[in-house]
Amino acid sequence: MKKSILFASTALLALCLTACGGKNTENADTDTDSSYLVGSEGPLYEPCSETSEKVGDFTVSIKCQPDSANIVRDAVDTEFYDNKVTVSISRGGESVFTHTFLKSEFKGDFNPGAVILQGMAYSERKDGLFVFGAKVGDPGNDEDGTQYCVKVATDGSYTIAVDYNQNS
Repeated sequence: MKKSILFASTALLALCLTACGGKNTENADTDTDSSYLVGSEGPLYEPCSETSEKVGDFTVSIKCQPDSANIVRDAVDTEFYDNKVTVSISRGGESVFTHTFLKSEFKGDFNPGAVILQGMAYSERKDGLFVFGAKVGDPGNDEDGTQYCVKVATDGSYTIAVDYNQNS
């Protein structure tokens, strides 16, 4: 089990290192692990971790949780909970940005009833924006999927775009 968690951590860390063409800070370790699906009754889910790191005088926190309101089915009709990811940015204890991202905000060439929001990872701060990598893909398959670049401003605005550098 430790081997599979290490593999998944390494895979998502690689996503974070290359997210939006940016560089990773050493503390980002958001974890999705396709070989460690949870749930013996009802839908399965892919657990992912909660992270928090200092970025200058800001604190960036990411919390990924199963979204029990959204259930998807994979190719063999297995049910999975989708994920929802809450990103919080604070400065001096004061909230600058908080938003819970859902798969419905990520547009792409995929069947929304068969894929999940696999997670998000902080990448870098560039031009005053906080840059994150995100991925939407088949549950239990960390190798395929669509990668996104999410840019967050301290005024609370954000953009989401397919990261063509990662998807080509």
